[in-house]
Amino acid sequence: MKHIFAYIDGLHLNISQKNRFFIIINCLVSGILGLLIWLLVGKYYFGGPLWLICFIGYPSLFVGVFGSLLHLSNHEFK
Repeated sequence: MKHIFAYIDGLHLNISQKNRFFIIINCLVSGILGLLIWLLVGKYYFGGPLWLICFIGYPSLFVGVFGSLLHLSNHEFK
């Protein structure tokens, strides 16, 4: 999350655009990590599209959205 924050902080955008971009990128990265975990473990033990949605959705929501908002409340873009 620190690397994503540092990269976005270097872009030439205003603060509200940086905040939105950070939340979106963090959600996508969290969802992709959930997909990779499901591909490693889920195909054998948790088959079906419902488990795929759970493995992608919960990290995207909790780590992506809530984690980003918590990180943005403690750190500010320049």
